[in-house]
Amino acid sequence: MITIDTPNKQKVKMIAVLIFGAFIMMLTETFFNNALPTIINQYSVSQSIAQWVSTGYQLVTGLMIPLSAWFFHRFNTKHTFISLLLIFYWVQFVAS
Repeated sequence: MITIDTPNKQKVKMIAVLIFGAFIMMLTETFFNNALPTIINQYSVSQSIAQWVSTGYQLVTGLMIPLSAWFFHRFNTKHTFISLLLIFYWVQFVAS
C-alpha cells in the first residue's frame, strides 16, 4: 500500500520562504529591465551602456547561485538564507 506523507508546518514554511525569495528575485529583474529607459535618460548614457549594467546585474545574480550553495554547505542553512535575503533587501533599498 502506498502511503502519502503529509507536509508538516515546518516544510510548508520553508517552501513558502523559498518561493517568496524566488519571486522577489524575478520581480527585481523585471523592475530593472523596465527601468532601463529611465536609467538612459537620467544618466544620459547610451542604450548599450545601460544594457551592460543590466547584464552585469544578471551576471552577479548568476554568480551568487554557486556562492550561496557554498555558504549553505559551510554554514547553517536557515541563518545563511535569511542573512543573504536581508543583504539583498538592503542593497535593493540603497539602490532605489
